[in-house]
Amino acid sequence: MPKLFKEKKLSGAGFRRRRADKEKAGKQMSGDLMKFLTSHKPREEDAPASETVSSVEDDQVHVAMDEQSFTSVVSDQQPVTPANLHDASAEKRQEVGDEQPASTSSYVPSPRLEKTVDTEGSSEAEMEQEEQCSTLETLDLSDPANWPTVLTPSLRDAIVRKGPTKQKANFYFPKDASNRRFTKANYKRQLPNGEETYRNWLVYSVKLDKVFCFCCKLFATKITTSLTSGGYDDWRNLSQTLHSHEMSHSHLVAVRDWNELSRRFGSGKTIDAAYQRFLTAETQHWQNVVKRLVAIVTYLGRQCLAFRGSNDTLHSENNGNFLQLVEMLATFDTVMQEHLKRIKNKEIVHHYLGKDIQNELIGLIAKEITKQIQHSLKAAKYYSIILDCTPDISHIEQMTIIV
Repeated sequence: MPKLFKEKKLSGAGFRRRRADKEKAGKQMSGDLMKFLTSHKPREEDAPASETVSSVEDDQVHVAMDEQSFTSVVSDQQPVTPANLHDASAEKRQEVGDEQPASTSSYVPSPRLEKTVDTEGSSEAEMEQEEQCSTLETLDLSDPANWPTVLTPSLRDAIVRKGPTKQKANFYFPKDASNRRFTKANYKRQLPNGEETYRNWLVYSVKLDKVFCFCCKLFATKITTSLTSGGYDDWRNLSQTLHSHEMSHSHLVAVRDWNELSRRFGSGKTIDAAYQRFLTAETQHWQNVVKRLVAIVTYLGRQCLAFRGSNDTLHSENNGNFLQLVEMLATFDTVMQEHLKRIKNKEIVHHYLGKDIQNELIGLIAKEITKQIQHSLKAAKYYSIILDCTPDISHIEQMTIIV
């Protein structure tokens, strides 16, 4: 391409000055290159023991940033200067493991840290779950290893109602050190006449890899074998042990007691059957009462209505919307009518209509609403936040966040 204008010829002093600048820049570039080539590369044993190893996700993020910065440099077609070479050498030293302080602008939060924060925020929920696991409903009664040493009558009745649990058809029994294991053939017993019967009292514990006698562990008055206490895992001598155990007197007595209690449960003729029926009916009554109180609290909260009035006495003036709704519901509902009748006749002391119970129900419902909102936020890809300010009684702007 022809030149559009004639380049001005430098004078002798200007030519020497430009040549001196080029030589100076070349020396500086060669010095930086020598520093880069002779820089110290720490080995793995030189790294301090307290240095935290970055996660795989962090490494991928840093690599992506380096590739992006390198692409931008190439696309801009900047000339190679000593400063650019120095920055490139610094990035190279960072990749090979040179210890340098991380800049705050390129800090990427670790997923491990985010998980820790979530765990701390949900510590209260985990404590509540641990308390619930101690109840009878969440106790795994299918495995004898989970049964307590001392069985209460209620727990024993619950286990008898559930009955012995057998393993699934595709369950794989583990082997011990002698390459032996429990087999499902031990569930069967062959009688002298050749007939086979099923040992429904034999229970296998997955947790301990041992077998127990179901009826003896529940009804035996004294411990005769390990089948009654800690479990039996001598698979080589298991057949002989089971044969001798099922012929013992203590086992036969335990089987009789177990079958008798099971039949009584099936026909509803146990000694405490009447008390159990009363307890079941009473539990159902209180569950129905609480359901109606929760519905009242939900209605008042949704309509932004006040709960309490000038007094908290039933069938009185200005006792608040909560008690008024309870009285109105008792006009048509038999459950609430029975509840108010017990309160009037002073048959119960705790009626669940006081201000403390109202506040507790409000707190539980608010916690459940917050949990549902958090779940929706985590599930949604995008969400919006509306901010609104309103002055309070002291004329100070208060900000409310609505998600």
